[in-house]
Amino acid sequence: MLFALIFCALLTFNFLSCSIAFAQNHLTAEQYEEDFDFLWETFRADYAYFDEKRTDWDRVKEIYRPEIKSISTKSEFIAMVEQVLDELYDDHIHLNTHTAFSPNIVPSRTDIWAEWTDGRAIVMGIRSGFPADTAGLRPGMEILRFNGMPIEDAVRKRMGRAIVEVDDDIKDWTLRKVLAGFRNQNRRFEFRDQGETRLVSIPPEPFDIADRLQHQSKLDFQILGDRIGYVAINGTLVDNGLLKSFDDALEELPETDGLILDLRKVGGGNTGVVEGIIGRLIDRERVYQRTVPRNGEPYLSRVRPRGRWQYANPVVILVNRWTGSAGEGLAISLDALDRATVVGTKMAGLEGSVLTMRMPNSGIGFQCTNQKIFNGTLKGDAASQEFVGSSRRAYVPSLLVDPLKVSWGESEDPILKRGVDVLRGIGHQYDR
Repeated sequence: MLFALIFCALLTFNFLSCSIAFAQNHLTAEQYEEDFDFLWETFRADYAYFDEKRTDWDRVKEIYRPEIKSISTKSEFIAMVEQVLDELYDDHIHLNTHTAFSPNIVPSRTDIWAEWTDGRAIVMGIRSGFPADTAGLRPGMEILRFNGMPIEDAVRKRMGRAIVEVDDDIKDWTLRKVLAGFRNQNRRFEFRDQGETRLVSIPPEPFDIADRLQHQSKLDFQILGDRIGYVAINGTLVDNGLLKSFDDALEELPETDGLILDLRKVGGGNTGVVEGIIGRLIDRERVYQRTVPRNGEPYLSRVRPRGRWQYANPVVILVNRWTGSAGEGLAISLDALDRATVVGTKMAGLEGSVLTMRMPNSGIGFQCTNQKIFNGTLKGDAASQEFVGSSRRAYVPSLLVDPLKVSWGESEDPILKRGVDVLRGIGHQYDR
C-alpha cells in the first residue's frame, strides 16, 4: 500500500512538473512574433549567401508572420520556423531542436542522395549500412513515387513559397528533402530498377539504430595489405578526445607506405580539430582557408605542424555525399596543400561557417551561416602569391568516382578500392 502511494505521488509530481514546464514554455502570440522577427532580422543582417539564393526574404516575412496569430503551442511554432528556413534551401542552417514531426536534416538524417536527371529522380548515393541500403536501393534507380504521390508532385508541394525562380539547385534540394521524410514518418518508395517496378517501405526506427551503430567509436584504424594505414573517423570533428585518438592511431602507423583517411562518416566539426589533423600531415606553416564574413573584411587562416613528428608519406582521403562541413574543409584543404589525393563522389556542399543564436522568448536555438569559407592555399612565387581555393559546393574530388558507373553491393566498396589502388600506384614514389 505504501509503495502504491509513493508511486502515485511520483506520478503526480512528474505530471505537475510537466504541466509547470509546459506553462513556462507557453508564449503569447506577441512573444512568438518577437522570436520570429529576431530570427528574420538575424538572417537579413548576417546570412552570407543571399547573393546566391533565389529567395525573396521580404516575401518570407509577408507570408509567414501573419500565420503566427493561429499558433498556440511551441511545437506549432517550431514547425512554422522549419518551413521558414527551408525557404533558403540550405542544409547548413536549421534549428537546434526538433519535434517528433520535424523534417529530417539532410544529409545527417537521410540515407538517400538523389538528383533530377533528364526529368527523372535518380538515386546517386546510398548511405552504407542504413535502411535504404538494407532495403536494396542502389545508385541508378529511379524514384517514381514517395508515400503514394508521384515524386514530381511531392517535390512541387514541398517547394518554398517565397522562391522567385525555380532552378536545378532548388529542385534537387527539395527532392532530397522529400526523400528524407519526417522523424515520425514511414517512407514508402516506388522505384524502377532495370525496367521493373518495386515497392519499399522503411519505418523511422531502423535509421536511429543504424546511426547509433555508426557512432559506436570515434575513430577506427588498421593496417591494410601492402603496408597501407587506414583511419576512419566516425562522426563529427569535435575534440572530445578525437585528436588524441588520431595521434594514437598515427603512432601505430609510422612505417606504413601510405595512409587512407576515411571521412565518409564525418558530418561537421570545428576548426581546432581540422587544424589539429592537418598539423600532423604538413612540414611547415601553411595558409589553408580564406574566410569572407557577411560583415567584415576577409582574412586568411594558417595552420602549423603539430606533434613530435609528422606523417610524410602519401595520403588518400575518402569522401562521399555524407562528408559535410568541417569534413569537407579538411579534405579540400589537404588537397590544396598537395598533401592528399581526394577520392570519391562530390560531398554534401555544406557551405560556410555557422553562427548559433537563440530566440529571446522561446529559447529555441538556430544556426545562421554568417561567413563564406573557401579552402585552399597561397600559390605563386614569393612576390605574387595569391589565394587559390574552392567553396565546398564547387569542389570536385581529385579522383571522382561516378556512382552510376561502378558496382555497389553489400561487400563492394569502390571508393575504398580506388583509394587503395592510388596508394599502390604512387606509394613508392616518396621517401620518408
